[in-house]
Amino acid sequence: MVVGEIGKKCLLLVKRKRCQPKSKKLLFTGNSEKRGYNGPDLAEPLPEDGISKEVLEKTKKDFISSLHLNSEERSAIEEKTRDQNNSQIWHVERRNRLTAYRKFSSNVTNYGKDTEPEAIVALENQSKIKVNPCGLIIDEHFSYLAASPDGIVDGDFIVDINNF
Repeated sequence: MVVGEIGKKCLLLVKRKRCQPKSKKLLFTGNSEKRGYNGPDLAEPLPEDGISKEVLEKTKKDFISSLHLNSEERSAIEEKTRDQNNSQIWHVERRNRLTAYRKFSSNVTNYGKDTEPEAIVALENQSKIKVNPCGLIIDEHFSYLAASPDGIVDGDFIVDINNF
């Protein structure tokens, strides 16, 4: 399969779906508009057909090496992104990295976000620990991987709250 073919097929399917009459969209309760998810974030244009594997490999290596950060830079990003979703730097830095964060909204996720501070306090009281705010943590060896836990304990343990 030629590089870019999969992306083009995905865009074609999205275009077809958008062109469906609204009545047909409403027949299918699992459609993406109701779920609040509209497919992958295609921030960059797809590569042209016929790009050589050598050029693709070099581009990939250059991109990955551009993400490499030293310890001080990673720490600075973690500190500056402690507001997470409310931080512009958080959005910029995670856009180039693989993370588990997905922008999705429902009654369940809204409940989880609303009750997260209470859950952290309950965890602190029950476990006799202090959960500190945490920003984007970029992996030391694989700088294209990052995570945004809900908190960190003693710089050693991460906390991720999931309320249902």
